[in-house]
Amino acid sequence: MCLSTVYKMTDTGPAFLCKNIQSVDVDPGSGKLTFTDVMGIRYESMAKIQSIDLIENVITIEEEPA
Repeated sequence: MCLSTVYKMTDTGPAFLCKNIQSVDVDPGSGKLTFTDVMGIRYESMAKIQSIDLIENVITIEEEPA
């Protein structure tokens, strides 16, 4: 099973957001990303995907300014 860890970019570098992510959904209207972990817990963020590393199972996002 391939589960990913999500990091958000900050001024000081990547910061941990959530882990054991099994799916990512994108709301095309709002741009909201929804990450769902293996236990079914959902994490939402207004962000853009910056990168996805399928070998290291890492997703990096850049949050939208409020």
